[in-house]
Amino acid sequence: MVETIKVLIALILAYLLIAGIAGAFQAWVADKMGDSTARDIGMMSVNPFVHVDPVSLIIMPLGFLWAGIVIGLSRPIPITWHHIRSPLRWIKLGILALAQPLAMLMLLVGLLLLQLVLHMVFVSFRWDVSA
Repeated sequence: MVETIKVLIALILAYLLIAGIAGAFQAWVADKMGDSTARDIGMMSVNPFVHVDPVSLIIMPLGFLWAGIVIGLSRPIPITWHHIRSPLRWIKLGILALAQPLAMLMLLVGLLLLQLVLHMVFVSFRWDVSA
């Protein structure tokens, strides 16, 4: 029971981190491509509660407990497509479509690098962190 609670807490914290960073990055990319809609309504914030979908926050732990499935959805970033103008409009729209997966990939790489650095520090100083 205690392990299940630990996993649920870790899932919720990871969901909050990913939703905040990925949503803010997609809003930032939309702003750089010419659409200021997300900035105007305050979605360029890294605050996860701006981006978290409350229904998903309830369904995610229930899905994990019931079926072992984890699905976390965030609020969509509002984009007004006609604000994104030429030149290279279709390339800008493609970059905008890939912004959220790219943010998640960058977050993954950043966390892996942080883990590597922390591992090197703890191993080089021979700190016993198992206690």
